[in-house]
Amino acid sequence: MCVCVCVMYVCVCVMYVCVCNVCVCNVCACMYTCMCIEGKVAGTSRPIHQVTKLFSWKILVPSLAIYGVLYCYERFTFTDRTKKAQLKKQFVQHIKGKIQDQVRATTTSFSSILTSPLRGLTHHLQSVLASANEAENTKILKLREEKERHLKLLNQAKNLQSAVRFVQTDLEDFREAYLQQES
Repeated sequence: MCVCVCVMYVCVCVMYVCVCNVCVCNVCACMYTCMCIEGKVAGTSRPIHQVTKLFSWKILVPSLAIYGVLYCYERFTFTDRTKKAQLKKQFVQHIKGKIQDQVRATTTSFSSILTSPLRGLTHHLQSVLASANEAENTKILKLREEKERHLKLLNQAKNLQSAVRFVQTDLEDFREAYLQQES
C-alpha cells in the first residue's frame, strides 16, 4: 500500500488502497493509475517523504509570504477612519436605495389614487356633455323648424302683400275709372 493524493475531485485524503498500480479512493471512489512504485515517486529515486518535504516548503513559504503581505496591506489600509468612511458610503447607498423605493411606491400609489377619481370625473363630465349636446341638438332642430315656419310665413306675407298691392292698384283703377266719372 502506498500514499497517494486524489487528483480527480481535489480530495485531499490519503485513504487510498493501491492494488496493481491502480489507486482507488475510499472517500470519493475515483480511480487512476498509481504514480507510486514501492513507496518511491515514479521517475525518481527519492522516497515519497523527501519529495513531499521539498514540495511542501516550496509551496508553504511563498503562500505564507503572500498571506503576510495581504495581512499587512489590509491592516494598514483598513484603519478605523477608512472603515467609518466605507460604512458611511454603504449606509448612504442603502438609504438612497430605500428612498428611491419609497418614491416609486408613493408615486404609483398617488397615481392610482388620483387616476381613479379623475376617471370617474371624466366619465361624469362626458355623460353631462353628451346630455347637453343632445339638449342643444334638440333645441337646434326646434329652432330650424321654427325658422322654416317663419320663412314660410314670410313668403306667405310677401305673397299677401303683393296681392294687397294688386288689389289696391285695382281699387285705385276702379276709383279712377268709376268714381271720378260720377263726380
